[in-house]
Amino acid sequence: MVIVGVTNPSSEDSTTKEDKKETVSKKKEEKSSSKNSKESDLQLSLNSTEIETDDNGVAKIIGKTSPKANVSVGMGIVGDSTEADSNGDFSLDYELSGDSNKEITIYSTLDGNTKNSKVTIKPNAQVLAAAAQKKAENEAAKKQAEEQKAQEASIPTEYKSALRKAESYSKTMHMSKAGIYDQLSSDYGEQFTPEAAQYAVDNLKADYNANALEKAKSYQDKMAMSPEAIRDQLTSDAGEKFTPEEADYAIQHLNQ
Repeated sequence: MVIVGVTNPSSEDSTTKEDKKETVSKKKEEKSSSKNSKESDLQLSLNSTEIETDDNGVAKIIGKTSPKANVSVGMGIVGDSTEADSNGDFSLDYELSGDSNKEITIYSTLDGNTKNSKVTIKPNAQVLAAAAQKKAENEAAKKQAEEQKAQEASIPTEYKSALRKAESYSKTMHMSKAGIYDQLSSDYGEQFTPEAAQYAVDNLKADYNANALEKAKSYQDKMAMSPEAIRDQLTSDAGEKFTPEEADYAIQHLNQ
């Protein structure tokens, strides 16, 4: 007796498909396993996860990774980056801005694989002291500016006007301090009050030696006066009213 069997084609096809699926799945697992293995092979360790800066605010980050891996602060766009040596040793510099702790990330990359580790950068005592001093100086300057502004706001308008006139007489006519005061307070001059005129000459920033020299040059060039005559004209109460010291300076520098 011969027994003839008949197989179901659809059942055979189904088995073949399942085998193919298992093969693809195994390949994916092997590829994933290989990738994970490479990633696990990439090492990154830091000598310290808390680093103090030097007196210039620069921290040196030292560590070890896989040989020839690229190591960087952050993604290496702004921060320092380097290539680890044949032993995997590396060193990076990071400049801390400000006087607060800063947590940064160190990245190591090799053959498309990346590992990272965080480190906290701390300012040292010198940096903190310098920052505190700068802050104190800024606060003092701000306070001084505010006080000056308040003081200027309390100054009468007449006083401010007298000061502007005094500046004009000094720059354009090279007058002495006494000469400017007289011109400001004179009934034939600007007619400011004595108080306003005094405020003006007290707060005027002028180089009276330079003014005396300019006057002396004018007398010499336009009136051909002798040095002694010029000196008398500069110091005379009926003349320019410079001090003897200012007149001496002018004569000594007249032909220089």
